[in-house]
Amino acid sequence: MAVPRKAHDGRSPFDRAGQRGLVVQHPAAEGHPDGLLERRLRDEARLEGVQLAAREIAHLVNNDLAVAVGLVDLLHAQPDLPPDLRALLHSASTSLDAAARHIEQLQGVVRVVVKETPAGQSLDLERSQGR
Repeated sequence: MAVPRKAHDGRSPFDRAGQRGLVVQHPAAEGHPDGLLERRLRDEARLEGVQLAAREIAHLVNNDLAVAVGLVDLLHAQPDLPPDLRALLHSASTSLDAAARHIEQLQGVVRVVVKETPAGQSLDLERSQGR
């Protein structure tokens, strides 16, 4: 919450040259060099954007993953399933589990750490976690 602070000359913010005004300074800005607060606020907004996107992705993708996992499990439970198809279903199951773990990692992002990839910058999920 923003709190009133004394004006730079030490006088009350309510009595500057006979005017009634209010100087408001964010508490996080106290003692910080110019620009640091702006960067911190920009970083917080960026993190909030990533977290919002992660929640939306999790909501959308987890529903589809649940259906796919259910179908793979139903097929895998068939007793007369040929071994080569059983192996393919195992690979599909492994990939679906990995996708679910990635979605879970997205939801655990507490800071934005980027990495360079051949396609450009990307979120470094490992280093963006709260662990």
